[in-house]
Amino acid sequence: MANPVVDGLIAKTKQELEQAARPQSTYRSWKSSHGYKFLIPWSNAVLLRILVRKFTQTLPKSEYRTKAQVDDAARSVTANIEEGYKRSTTLEYIQFLG
Repeated sequence: MANPVVDGLIAKTKQELEQAARPQSTYRSWKSSHGYKFLIPWSNAVLLRILVRKFTQTLPKSEYRTKAQVDDAARSVTANIEEGYKRSTTLEYIQFLG
């Protein structure tokens, strides 16, 4: 037994899938140069960096190289998000992500 609502939704979905794709924009425009601060991953990375810093302060001085590497890695996460956000075109942004 066919349901007219389901059949209508299936037909609509098929029609949408068969339509030509919209051309992809080659640029992105941002209202704020610090818009990355509104990204949840950036906020999480900042929190992680603070927690890593507190942890590495408890390490003994003999672990200086390990401490420095871990601190640098935590700092790098936020820097990479900021750098990727500031890419001027969508293509550059996608290449950065790749």
